[in-house]
Amino acid sequence: MPSPVPPSFQAALTNLINQGQIQSLLDFWIDERVGLGLPERPPSAYSSEKVVQEAQEIIRELGFDKRIKFDWRERRLRT
Repeated sequence: MPSPVPPSFQAALTNLINQGQIQSLLDFWIDERVGLGLPERPPSAYSSEKVVQEAQEIIRELGFDKRIKFDWRERRLRT
């Protein structure tokens, strides 16, 4: 059974579950940050695998992954 999530939101939810962020960190922004003397990744889920794992645990505990038909093996919504 496919995900009930509208196509326009599927990429955002997939990124949120896989990365802990909706927007992917593009190489362009990494280069800009380095050029400004900042760390490559901001202090957020981009730089903390632990934060991403904690968010994924919450998603599982709430059953959100089942409601939106997220396939953990494929790391994407079922289509």
